[in-house]
Amino acid sequence: MNNKRVLIFCLIILFFLLLPILLDIFEIPNNSERFKSLPSNDLGHPSPYINIANELTNSSEPIDILILGSSFGWTGLDASIITEKLSKEIGRSAKVLNFCSNWRGEDQYYIILHEILKKREVKFVVFTQPVWSIQQQNTWHFRTSHFMKFSDNYLLDGLSVLDKITWYGHLVLGAPRQLISGLRPNLIPDIIPHAESFGSMLKKRGFHGEEFKIYEPLINQKEVNLEIGKSEYKDFDHNFPKFQTFWFNRIRELLDNNKINRALISIPIWSHRNDNFIRRSLVLNDIYQCDLIANVPKKLFGRFDDKKQKLFFYNEHMNYNGAKYFTNSIANKIIDKYKCIK
Repeated sequence: MNNKRVLIFCLIILFFLLLPILLDIFEIPNNSERFKSLPSNDLGHPSPYINIANELTNSSEPIDILILGSSFGWTGLDASIITEKLSKEIGRSAKVLNFCSNWRGEDQYYIILHEILKKREVKFVVFTQPVWSIQQQNTWHFRTSHFMKFSDNYLLDGLSVLDKITWYGHLVLGAPRQLISGLRPNLIPDIIPHAESFGSMLKKRGFHGEEFKIYEPLINQKEVNLEIGKSEYKDFDHNFPKFQTFWFNRIRELLDNNKINRALISIPIWSHRNDNFIRRSLVLNDIYQCDLIANVPKKLFGRFDDKKQKLFFYNEHMNYNGAKYFTNSIANKIIDKYKCIK
């Protein structure tokens, strides 16, 4: 009897260890549904992945501008403003999508880009530049188990054995949820969060719990549209972790193979709001072979006192006010880069 129980226990363990492979064989969930297995609530926010899955599944129109990056870009860039301005510029309805999400994850950005290019043309990609102190990524994104499948293993060529084992461990942990999502698709939310802002999460939240107030000051366009001088850049010639650099290079290869123009964008955070310079990564600019779109933070926020500055942020991230203010200040620079597409 004891031997039988041990055998059953071992078979159960084996089943769960092999579940990522079994799900892949039987296509559970199918490829278009893979992102929908992610939680509808992501760290207290409506998940961005439902919108990503919807765009992967229900649309085939070309994407003019795709924004990829961490939560700083998710809350700090209002895609609806860029859409409106670009539509007027090109004389048709533009398609701009913000696919940023919580935490840094070049592995995640690669998979999203890889999947969407199977179905849709992407003309221009904007990546948020990593914030040095908190966005050094040396392991898999914490949502890896939901957005990768076992058949993606060929993408890992060049990574260490430890990275590959860790990746499979993520798949094992996420497989039960993938199984449930595949067998019970009715559990997938029908409401698409952030659809009206084309993926951007515009947070109406005050600074560290303070009352939120709408604040929409006019932008000094004359100052923010000035060319940035060499002295206004502070260059960082440091190396990123090997894991992160691996995915930077894979992304660049994917962009090159599909002849997609790209740019980096510097998103202001609370700690840097009064900087009179722009942080720029020479290493990342060299890998992506592109320009950095930015405004000097002090030119944006320096004319406000500390109390007014807080109206643009809810913590290190910009809130609704900050996203509107910053995007209006930077949109023309993004559109100028888009117009350089050959």
